[in-house]
Amino acid sequence: MKKSREYSKEDIAKWADSLAYELVSAKIHMLHADAIRELVPKYRFRIQKFADIWGYTYWAHVDATIMHLCRVYDRTSLNLHRLLLAMREHEDWINKSAAREEVRRHPILSDAADKIRDIDTNQLASDARDVSQANDRVSVLQKWRDRRFFHKTSDDVWNFERFTRRHPLRNSDISWLIQNGLKILNRYTYQTVGKASYVRGDLTQEYRKVFEIILRAQKGVRGPAASAQAGRGSVIKLQDSVG
Repeated sequence: MKKSREYSKEDIAKWADSLAYELVSAKIHMLHADAIRELVPKYRFRIQKFADIWGYTYWAHVDATIMHLCRVYDRTSLNLHRLLLAMREHEDWINKSAAREEVRRHPILSDAADKIRDIDTNQLASDARDVSQANDRVSVLQKWRDRRFFHKTSDDVWNFERFTRRHPLRNSDISWLIQNGLKILNRYTYQTVGKASYVRGDLTQEYRKVFEIILRAQKGVRGPAASAQAGRGSVIKLQDSVG
């Protein structure tokens, strides 16, 4: 792996793009999971095989979210923390006029164009700490990465309930890791390489349409009583934390 001073501006741009992809992908998967979780109270007893199909769908999106975040906040790879350390050694790359013009064209960040200044070294040091294991949320994610998602460990096999109590990974923590990661990445990438990444939207209405289509199709095949009976016992448990 290169030392920080050996990275070119093109290297940094590709690195930032790669991390942005992981964070944006994590956010999109989280939007899917949030939409399913929000609609469960209304549809959980009405769609046949709900727990089997949509339960797996929900947890697949949660797992994908965490896997993408593990790549961003890993300890040893080309993670976000290491990117910030590399940028700290290349403050001379900032082209403020070009960065301002790029941000003015951005659909969300346009109001921040006139606020672009030289990199604040104190802010950079604070952000670097915020995306390292010095941050409790990052530290918990790294424990889940090491003991559950990337390796089969005794904590996963025999002590999983104790592990989740000691190191809870909540939906709010996952959302924070996504949003804070994007905010910090954008803070420096649009100043150095003229790019920014964002995700906005809500998939709840799209999933509601899907569920209503399934319900209509289901009623066309089986009567309401049979459909209701098929849904009993197929209860999906979507809690506010992973595990």
